[in-house]
Amino acid sequence: MRLPATSLALCIMLTGAAACAGDLPTGAAASPTDGPSLQAHHATERPLRGSCTVTSVELISFIPPILQQGSTAGCRVSHIGLMQVETMQTINVATGSQLGTAEWTAANGDVLYASSQGAATPTGATTIAFSGTTTITGGTGRFAEATGNLTVDGWADNAANTGAFTYDGWISYAASARAGR
Repeated sequence: MRLPATSLALCIMLTGAAACAGDLPTGAAASPTDGPSLQAHHATERPLRGSCTVTSVELISFIPPILQQGSTAGCRVSHIGLMQVETMQTINVATGSQLGTAEWTAANGDVLYASSQGAATPTGATTIAFSGTTTITGGTGRFAEATGNLTVDGWADNAANTGAFTYDGWISYAASARAGR
């Protein structure tokens, strides 16, 4: 089934958007309310940038105007390296708005969990441009208490079932958690 043009782009945005959110400033000392993990392993805020290429999109359901889909992308991420990203999106194709979740898996198996929201604008018969924000909601391994925020910008071509996006923002996680694995 051919997906509406907004679906692939929104999928891509959510896929790439899935990398960050939080509120600890760089070098912040843990407070007594930060919990045992942050007290033991001080979180460090780092810039996070990267680019992704969508490798597959799967239509879950389409009951107009709501489309649900999953996607996979390969990404190169600063401070982390190559990651595989799996996303699930709910997209209103009438308005271009979307909400989604993502799991970003690093080469060592550590996972980042994220949520995202955004919008898409048609740029041609089967193409769109999109932008949005992603919030990291935690993870596993060194990302267990990760936070962050990033912006995402990209494009999609529904006819070719391809797309790409870039993102820019920050991530905070306890670097010493890596040694504690």
